Amino acid sequence: MLRLKIGQNYLIINYTNSDKTLINQAIPYMMGCFKGTGSIAMALTEDTFNAREVVSLMNEIRAKTLYILEYEPYLRLKREYARLEVEKFLTTKKNRLGGRIIALRTLLPDIKVKVININSCEGTPEFKIAAALLDKLKDDPNNIASSLNKLDAYKRMTKRYAAIPGEIKIIDNDLKKLNKKVAVCDRKDTVETLSYLKLIKSVEKNQGNLRCHLHKLPIYPSEPLGEVFNAGFFQTNPYLFKAASYIYQGYHFEMPETTIEIDTSFHLHFIETKDHRFDNMFKRHNWSRIGYPHFGDGGFCAGEFNDTMAHAKEYGLGYYFTCLRQYLTTANMRDIAGIAVWWYPIYDDNGEMVYCAGADALLNEYLRREDPMEYEHIKDLSWDEKTKALAHYDYPSSATRYGRSNMNYSYHGADAFLQVCKEQDAELYDKIMKGMKK
Repeated sequence: MLRLKIGQNYLIINYTNSDKTLINQAIPYMMGCFKGTGSIAMALTEDTFNAREVVSLMNEIRAKTLYILEYEPYLRLKREYARLEVEKFLTTKKNRLGGRIIALRTLLPDIKVKVININSCEGTPEFKIAAALLDKLKDDPNNIASSLNKLDAYKRMTKRYAAIPGEIKIIDNDLKKLNKKVAVCDRKDTVETLSYLKLIKSVEKNQGNLRCHLHKLPIYPSEPLGEVFNAGFFQTNPYLFKAASYIYQGYHFEMPETTIEIDTSFHLHFIETKDHRFDNMFKRHNWSRIGYPHFGDGGFCAGEFNDTMAHAKEYGLGYYFTCLRQYLTTANMRDIAGIAVWWYPIYDDNGEMVYCAGADALLNEYLRREDPMEYEHIKDLSWDEKTKALAHYDYPSSATRYGRSNMNYSYHGADAFLQVCKEQDAELYDKIMKGMKK
C-alpha cells in the first residue's frame, strides 16, 4: 500500500490490475479537481483495502478525515444492464463500502469519512487537463508516474533488504547449532501410540511411500468468519450467513475420511476422499480442488508445514503427525485457500450433518430453477440425504457466484457477522451471545 503526495494532499493506492482503472481516474481527480490542503484520500478496491494500514497512514500525518474515491460509470451500466441488475449491483457496492467504513471506525472511532464519485467530475475541463498531463508524465522515465506499477514491489524489496542482516545472524546461529550432537528420544511411534491424535485410521507401505487412511477431521477457521468478511458479505450472501450462524453456535466444518501418501522426503500427496458426495463441490470451490483447504489433488500449499517436513527426520514421526493434524484441521482465513472452508459440510458433536453452504447454493440457485420437481423432492430431506441426492451435479456459475471467487479477506474490525445477525435475527443473536458466555 502506497501513499502518494499529489500537490498539498495525499492519495493511498495499491497498484494492482484490479485497482488500475480506479487509480487512473483517482490521480487526475486529485491533480485537477480535489479541493483541500493536507488531506488524505483513498483509491482502493475491495480486494486491496486494509483498514489497519489505512489508519496507520492517516495517523502518520495526523489526519482525521478520509476521502474515499469511487469510480463507477453509472450511465454505461444503465445502458447495458437491466434495471434490477443495476440496482442489485449498486446495493452490493453500497453494503461493501459500508463494511469498509465500519472497519475504519472500529479502529479510529472519531474518523470522518466522505465518499466522492469521481465519475461526476470526469467531464470537467480540470479533470481532462489533469488526465492529459498524467499521460505525458507516464512517458517521462524520470517521473514517478511512469513507475506506479513498480513502486509497491520496490517498497517491499527495500523492507526485505533492511531485514537481511538480522536474518543472516539467525542463519549463522542455526549453522553453529548443527555442529552440536542432538539426542533423539528412543521412543518408536506406531499407529497405536499416536491414536490420541484421532488422525490415522490405518497405514500401509506403497512402493516406498507411507499410505495413510485418515479419520474424518474437523476443520477450524484460524479467525472468526465475522472478523474476516465484512458486513456486506453477510448481508448479500445468505449461504455465508447460514454457515456462520451454525459455526457461531459451536458446530464445526468437517472433512470426510481421506487417503494420503507421505513420501521419503515427508512430502504429502493426496489420493482420494472416501466419501465422494462432495467431490464435485470441492472441484469448483476449493483452492486445492478435492481435499483440505490447503492440500488436495489440485494443490499443496504447505506454509508453516514446510518446517515440519524439514525437521521430521530429526524430531520423529510423533512430532510430524502432531503438526500434520494441526495443518490439516486449520483453515488460514487470510489467504485464498482458507476462505473456501465456509462451503464445507458442517456437523454437530454427534457426527450429524446440520448444514452445507455449497450444497444449499446448488439446491436453491440452480436446481430450484432448472428442475423444480427434483428440487421439491430434495429440499425437505435431511442434509445427509440432500448431499447424497446432489452428489452427481456439477456446480454452475449460478451457484458459485455465491462462493469464494467474489469474496476477499481484507476486513479487520469488530465482528461483522454479529453486527448483521443482531440486525436481522435478534433471537439467533441472543442465543449465540448466551452460548459465548458459558
